[in-house]
Formats: sequence, structure tokens, C-alpha cells
Amino acid sequence: INPWACSAHAYIAKEKGYFEKNGVRVELVLDKNYALSRQRYIDGKVDGIFGVYSDAILMSSEGISSRVVYIADFSISADVIVGKPEFKDLSGLKGKKVGIDSVNTFSHLFVLAALEKSGVKEQEVRFEIVPAQDVVKALEEGSIDAGHTWEPAKSAAIKKGYKVLAEAQYVPGLITDVLVFNARVIKKRPMEIKAVVKALLEAEDFLQNNRQEAVKIMSKCEDMAEGEMEEGLRGIVHPGLKGNIKAMRKEEGSTSLFGSGKIIADFYLKRGQLSFLPDLDKIIEPRFVEELGE
Repeated sequence: INPWACSAHAYIAKEKGYFEKNGVRVELVLDKNYALSRQRYIDGKVDGIFGVYSDAILMSSEGISSRVVYIADFSISADVIVGKPEFKDLSGLKGKKVGIDSVNTFSHLFVLAALEKSGVKEQEVRFEIVPAQDVVKALEEGSIDAGHTWEPAKSAAIKKGYKVLAEAQYVPGLITDVLVFNARVIKKRPMEIKAVVKALLEAEDFLQNNRQEAVKIMSKCEDMAEGEMEEGLRGIVHPGLKGNIKAMRKEEGSTSLFGSGKIIADFYLKRGQLSFLPDLDKIIEPRFVEELGE
């Protein structure tokens, strides 16, 4: 887990005892750097990860058999590309240096898709690897002209006069945050996975009904300012149980994991990151939310 509003309600489940109440013990391993969390999961040092759906697709194609069991949120304005104030929009980034969190991840995909939509070709910019939380520092030092980030760096960038050039909703469905577990763990411990999902949904309810207390818990546990957490929450949509069930149905459109998954997979296939289109049925695991819905 990372300091990020979309999954921060997991700490509510922890602090309020929802995991234990549902019969499962959970350790939340906090990493400031998302790439570090991803590597920790790939190396098998943790059983699951709060990450981005596009990464789940990539990891599965790389032989790390993973299943999406829960959708934490859809990003609307939480993920942004921020740049120097002289740029009116992304078209001004031709010939400039752009920061991405890491290569061939959701960050890379989001920035490429946003640039492409603005008429900027990949070869017309120079990419620099800059962790999301270091984007403001990189802008200040002049090592990049723009970069992909989220809270708390998003608010910090705006306060310093940098400009939001694009938001996640600019390319709908590409940034969906999910909880992924290794398929091996799901096979061995399905009831515990279901308990985790149930506890997270209960934490969502607590967040909706006790906003002030919830934000205090999440901010403290993730070492974020309450204002930053609030800003992050405003930029996302928690789908809840009904939204999870709907988004895991086989439907067209980017609000379905099947629809957005096809867009993501096609994108990576054209870039040579995938050698074949993945079977999304082997990545999307709707049974836990469906059982809870029943």
C-alpha cells in the first residue's frame, strides 16, 4: 500500500478492527514509492497489492499470476500531469522533458495516452524516471518540464505555481486502482480474501458516514496532511459494492474492467510490451464481490 487516498480506507479497516471482525489478520506494508511496492509484490514478499489495473495486466502477462478482487477507485482528477506555468496544455511539451513514475507502468501509459490525444508523439518528448512524490523537486531543479503525479505532490505543485495540464478523466478508464492478490494465495485462502474485501467495503461505508474521523485516521496512518487527503478523495470515485459488481461484468466501455482492460491491453500490444492479448477472465475475479452482493 502507498500514501494514496484511493486505498487509505484500508487503514480504517485496520484501526476500526474490521479485518479482525471478519476473521482475517492483515498487515499493511506502507511504501512511499509505488515502484517499490510493485517489486515487493513481484518478488513474493507480500500476498497482495493496492495498485493500478494496467499493472495487474502487465504482471499477469509476465508470469505473475494475479487476480483483481476489488476495485478501490476510479481516478478522475486525482492523477495529473503538472508542468511549468508557461505551458497552456500538453501540446506545449514537444521537445521537452516529461517525468513518469517508471517505464511500462500505468504512469507511462497514462502520460503517453494523454500526449497522444493532444497530438504529441512519443518521440517528440524525452521521458525521465521521476517517482510521483519527487515531481515538484524535479520541476524546481529543472530536470523535467512536466510530470505525472498525485497527492500530496499534486497540491504542493499547484501551491508553487505549477499548472495542471491534464487529469485522469482526460483519458477515461485508464487509471483504475484495484486490490490484486496472487492467484496461488486466492486458491489456498479464498475465505480470507473474501473477508478482506468485506472489511474494505465496511471501511468505505465508515468513510462516507464519518468523513472527518475517517480522514484523520487515513492521514495519520499514511503520514499525509488532512487537506492533502481530502484533495485526493475529491479526485476519485469509490465504486462501493454495487459499483464493483457492475464494473466486473463483461460490458463494453471504460467503466467495465473488461472494456478498459481491452483498451489497456491493445495499447501495450502495439508497443510490444505484450506479445498476445491476455485473457481478462483470468485476471478479473468477480466472485468475492458477487458473493457479498448475494
